[in-house]
Amino acid sequence: MTPVGLIRSTQLLQGWTNSVAYYQRIMIKVHHEQIPHEVRPFLDDCGIKGPKDRYNDREIFPGVRQFVYEHAQIFERFMRDVWASGMTISSTKSAIGVPGITIVGMVCDSEGRHPEEKKTKKIIDWPVPTCTKDTRAFIGIIVYYCIFIAGFAIIAAPIFVLFRKNVQFRWTNKCQLAIDELKR
Repeated sequence: MTPVGLIRSTQLLQGWTNSVAYYQRIMIKVHHEQIPHEVRPFLDDCGIKGPKDRYNDREIFPGVRQFVYEHAQIFERFMRDVWASGMTISSTKSAIGVPGITIVGMVCDSEGRHPEEKKTKKIIDWPVPTCTKDTRAFIGIIVYYCIFIAGFAIIAAPIFVLFRKNVQFRWTNKCQLAIDELKR
């Protein structure tokens, strides 16, 4: 309430404590029919999935393949919901019709979600830790990709022992085997 009347913000203000949760709630309300099978909102982004099958590149119209047509229909439903809700989309921040995209260190493409190549190279080239700080740094990077490592906690158990209070840093053969397995 102001001296000139009631004022309502039409844009989500940056820096608000709950702005991300507020955005997520709005996106879920607007795209509830497409979530999670076609649209995946994540923080301040929205990923739109394409069809799982390429249909052997079959053309349904001259020059238009079936999987491209299906993806265009999914995108049209997404944009119709955006338009009906009164929202807008930044054209400079949009990537439409791309074969794959990197989102928060993960590459999402037709094969699914997998780690970014330069991040995995950094993990593979990581030197043998010489102190607890180096070891924590390695685990900090590798724990982001632990969803790709079956039995991560069991494999990394010898390394986690080094993080306990009043434990002197001693790099053992078990620790080296664990780091080699995590890199692999």
